[in-house]
Amino acid sequence: MIGYFHIFGKKRCKFCTTATKLLESKKLEYVVSHLEKAPGVLKTLQDNNGHKTVPLIFEVVDNMPIFIGGSSELKEYLDEAKEEKGRGEGTDLLQSDTV
Repeated sequence: MIGYFHIFGKKRCKFCTTATKLLESKKLEYVVSHLEKAPGVLKTLQDNNGHKTVPLIFEVVDNMPIFIGGSSELKEYLDEAKEEKGRGEGTDLLQSDTV
């Protein structure tokens, strides 16, 4: 499976930077969309996911986005996936040898 993370945020957001650094430290692929010039898109993402701040982070596996939350939820998500991987479970993305 091909997977990556998609971060929707703003250029001067310290939590967006924290999220990207976390993904980089784990050598996980990601893309960032800065939404300063697309406030309507940001509002729609926030409303549709019940998350009122940035970043809004999704894991995308086989073109299916899974909403994770913000940077603190990303850390929890990756920590849980690491624990599950240790038990022989976890997301396909984190089990891949190519990531």
